[in-house]
Amino acid sequence: MSNWIPITEKLPKEHEFVLFCCRIDEEGFGDVEFGWYEGHKTEGDAIAMETHDGWYPCTHWMPLPETPKVP
Repeated sequence: MSNWIPITEKLPKEHEFVLFCCRIDEEGFGDVEFGWYEGHKTEGDAIAMETHDGWYPCTHWMPLPETPKVP
């Protein structure tokens, strides 16, 4: 399984579906969402991750696991 990648270390490829974590606050991680990066930054230290419901600020992301192999 992959580890969370901070956006300060590496950005996801544009238009690649990934899991991402909304901005971290004093209480820890926010929600985990499924979406893609379109190259936009938000305020502070976050990037904008697009979803089918809109966009969210993202500070960490990880690639999706490989899909299951059909026997």
